[in-house]
Amino acid sequence: MSLKNITEDRHWQQVSVAMKRDLQEFTHEKGSSENECVLDLLQALYTEGITDATKVMMLGVLQEMSESLFTDKTSIEQAIGTLIGFYQEVTMNKGSTFLKSQILVCLTTLALTGNQLREQPGLFIDVTNLLFDVLSKVNQGADRVVREAACECLEEVENIYPGVLMYKLDHFYAMSQLENTHVRQSYVSLFTTVLKNAVRLKCKQSSLEEDEVSDLITTRKEPLKPLILPDTIPEDAFDVRASKSWENLVLPSSVSKTELRTAIVKCMDNLSLMSVPDTVRAIRDLCCICSSSDLPMEIFHDIPKNLTRSISLPCFHIQMYILNHYKIEPDASFFQDVIRNICHPALSLGHRLFCMQFCIDNSLKFSIEDEDLAVCKPVIFDSLDETLTKLLFVINLCQEGMPMKSFISYLEPLMTSVRHGAQGKWAVACFRGLFTLYMREPSDELAKTISDFIVEEAVSQHPHFAEHALNFIASVKRELPESQFPSSLLQTMTNFISTVSPEKCMENLEHFLKIFNAAAMEKSLQLKPVTNYIQVLFNTTSVLGNQNWLLGNQMIQICHNLMLHPSLPSLFTSVGEILFSLMTHHSDTNIRDVARFYYSMLIYLSEEKIKAILTSGGASSNSQNLTNLVTGTNQFPLAPAVIHLEEPVLQLKRLKKRHCYKSLTHAVNGCSFNNYLQTVESNTDLPELQLDFRLCKAIIKEQKQLNCTKLYAIVLNVASPTFYEPVEDIQVPHFDLDDSTDNESVISLTITPKEPNPAVLEASAIFTSADNCTYTCQLEPVPLNFADFFLPLPASADERLAIFNQLWDHITSECQRDGSVCAQSVMTLPFTASQLHPVIEEKLSEYITARPEVNSSCWKVGIFLPPRWHLLLKMTSTDITVVNINADNWRLLPLICDYLSRFMEDEAAST
Repeated sequence: MSLKNITEDRHWQQVSVAMKRDLQEFTHEKGSSENECVLDLLQALYTEGITDATKVMMLGVLQEMSESLFTDKTSIEQAIGTLIGFYQEVTMNKGSTFLKSQILVCLTTLALTGNQLREQPGLFIDVTNLLFDVLSKVNQGADRVVREAACECLEEVENIYPGVLMYKLDHFYAMSQLENTHVRQSYVSLFTTVLKNAVRLKCKQSSLEEDEVSDLITTRKEPLKPLILPDTIPEDAFDVRASKSWENLVLPSSVSKTELRTAIVKCMDNLSLMSVPDTVRAIRDLCCICSSSDLPMEIFHDIPKNLTRSISLPCFHIQMYILNHYKIEPDASFFQDVIRNICHPALSLGHRLFCMQFCIDNSLKFSIEDEDLAVCKPVIFDSLDETLTKLLFVINLCQEGMPMKSFISYLEPLMTSVRHGAQGKWAVACFRGLFTLYMREPSDELAKTISDFIVEEAVSQHPHFAEHALNFIASVKRELPESQFPSSLLQTMTNFISTVSPEKCMENLEHFLKIFNAAAMEKSLQLKPVTNYIQVLFNTTSVLGNQNWLLGNQMIQICHNLMLHPSLPSLFTSVGEILFSLMTHHSDTNIRDVARFYYSMLIYLSEEKIKAILTSGGASSNSQNLTNLVTGTNQFPLAPAVIHLEEPVLQLKRLKKRHCYKSLTHAVNGCSFNNYLQTVESNTDLPELQLDFRLCKAIIKEQKQLNCTKLYAIVLNVASPTFYEPVEDIQVPHFDLDDSTDNESVISLTITPKEPNPAVLEASAIFTSADNCTYTCQLEPVPLNFADFFLPLPASADERLAIFNQLWDHITSECQRDGSVCAQSVMTLPFTASQLHPVIEEKLSEYITARPEVNSSCWKVGIFLPPRWHLLLKMTSTDITVVNINADNWRLLPLICDYLSRFMEDEAAST
């Protein structure tokens, strides 16, 4: 391929990608319409220098963007005619089969776009004739892929217009039996789809002859080509739905179904040769045909058994569909096949889980031998879901009366991981498995086994499992409220912790305090070991002086629960000593204050008053306080939703513009011109524009948007484009909508432009009202014009003329050099000298470096634009004004020309 062809090929690849990405943007950039884009693509398809892969991409554009590209009938007609001719040319030149297949797909898409069957039936017939012609070449090996594509295209046509191919059934039936290649599955799939729709349409007819359905299959109604359509197509011609939702479409019993049954059986013989998607689709179509024909379920007798042995999950799903559709009760052999799949290494995890869940749901309908049950034992490599599902499986299918303790060994891989301290999903699976076993058989023997493992092997060796143990206890208590096992397990863990030496306890004190806190909330436990251990901890360790705020709050929470415990009188002295140690020796001020408050209550108030105060709304264990937040015992109330206001209640009124680039001005002060250029070019401190606004009340059409007028914690957000630095949010503490004085409502918006491009900035506000509701609303956009970025030249006033002249000469010389970004331009304005003077004084007075003299009528205007660009104007006026423009960046020219053109609009508006 020549270099020219490679370049052209890449060009059309880029065009295809750009059109798919954003068609509207592509047409806008190219300045062309959708029809012109289509003509360019169609013309390029005939170019020999473009590869087939690129042409496939171009056809993909026509196919995927058909709804947007083809806006009228003529464009579709031209495209279809061109593509048919292109297909014939590719066929004559023996082009790639994939390209021909893509042409057929594109033609079908265009024929189905815009209801061409009714709008342009002749065009629709031309496309189907081409598909029929390709389809008819049975057993031709060179066109296998193309014929497969033609089958799928016709199947799509049949799905969009059910019954349109009904009278071609005999041709499809014969082809599906004659085809000997792998394409047979496509012929069979097309035949079953057309047959399904044909049967349902016949069910809707008021009267049927005895052999009318059989004749569709065995009798040639019309030739394969062309597709014969009626002159007028009724609106419900392709409606295969029942007229009423509760009705079932069934053929009358007088209609012969012999040939229909024969055709179904022959289609089923091909299922083993079909791919998974085609198999699933064909079975569903055949089930629908049998339901509409009232055929017996014996036809599908062998299908469930064959599908059960499939390693495909969709085939297993369709098997469940058949069982449910025909209300077939699976037999023992069926369940044996499903059980065999549970541990099959070739099956996906989802398939194995599906098989196990199916057996669990039908566990009462079959039994399983012990040796088969052992095959399903969880192993170390099983995932979390698979391990738990296997456990449920063996529990549900085990022999009646078998103790659950024997299934503890099934969790041995997970329990081994816990013994080694493994966290994450393995620990979660282990504790969930133990919970599952106990829920099945809450016996004392099983409870002791679980308790020994949790206390002696899990929590004692690895205290970070305390959270898992507490979750286990809470789950059992929720499911079995009358069970004593949760309290017994919690008491055992508490007693174990009280035997740990204080020095060793310090490493895992956070986990142990969580267990103590859970024990303090349990009304039936003996808590003397808890209080004694905490006192020993205070006396023998430095826990009070380590400035650990988290541990201090956990101790406060334990004291809170102890003061609510029924055995408080017996714990009075211990709790008092704990609180006294906290309030006198703890290093955190907050902890000392709370402990002092609790200690005062304990000393001066009765038990009833203490409980009343601690259980009140402001101090209950479920209230939103810092202690509960840290210790994890808080239950947050649902926050109210943020209310979006349709209309803005605030508006920004622009006051004035200020600029800030003093660092650059100081840096160039008094330096030479070359140093000036270097300093401006290397400046990293970008100039800032500060726009002052007054925050005011907006005119509201809906007066009842807000229930109050006082707004608090107002946050104003201004979205900035990529060519500006992000704009920081502006906070306003308070604003009163009823207050007419706006003394405190002046805000400043700082803009740091990377380029001086005009923009319209979206603004929004979020605030809280006096009724504690949060509101958000859009504000009027903030426009930034090109003139907002104008800054005086960064030099003192007496140096600006010299800088202007040197810049003018510099830019003029740079324009002569190749590759320079500098640019020059000239434009005219319809102003005389007398008219120009007030215009410049009004709009550009701040940037004037030289005014007209006696011998010259030239105005010199020097403008600095962030981040580092210069815009120089020489304006000379006689009968008209001639403006000479020099810029050190050519992208400024369209912006300044547009700005100067607005002078004329403003002058016309003022007159």
